[in-house]
Amino acid sequence: MFTSRLLNLFVLAALTTTSVLSGFSPDLRLSHTTIQAAYAQESSFTRYVRAVFAIEQERRVLIAQVKNMTGGDLPDNVCDSGFSKLSGQFQGPVRDICNQFNRSAMGIVNKHNLAAEFNEFRKQAISSDPKVRRDMQEKISTEMRRLKLSFSN
Repeated sequence: MFTSRLLNLFVLAALTTTSVLSGFSPDLRLSHTTIQAAYAQESSFTRYVRAVFAIEQERRVLIAQVKNMTGGDLPDNVCDSGFSKLSGQFQGPVRDICNQFNRSAMGIVNKHNLAAEFNEFRKQAISSDPKVRRDMQEKISTEMRRLKLSFSN
C-alpha cells in the first residue's frame, strides 16, 4: 500500500513536471487527495509540526497587515484580550483579519488530518510545567530541522 502511494506521488510529480515544461497547466485540485494521502503516511507529530509551521506563516502575514493598518500599534494578543485596546476605527477591520486567521488555521489543521491530536500536542507546547514545555519545544525544533522548515525574517 505504501509502495502504491509512493508510486502515485512519483507519477504525479513526473506528470506535473512534464506538463509545466510543455506549457500545460494541470488542474492542481486533483493532487489535493494525493497530498493528503502523503500526509496520512506521516506521524501525527510530523503533521502537527507542518500544521504549526503553516499556521505561523499565515499569522505572520496577517500580523503584518494589522501593523500596516494601525501604523505599527499592535497590542499583545490582538485577537483575544488585546482587541479592545485598539482604537474604534481599527476594531472592525482587525476583527475581520482575526476571523480570517481562525478560519485559515482550522483549514490547515483539517488539511493535515489533525482534528483530534492538534490540541493534545498544543497543550504540551504551552504547558505550565517548564520541563514539559521545554521538551516539546525542543522536539518541535528538531522536527522542523529534519523537515527543513525555517522562517525567513
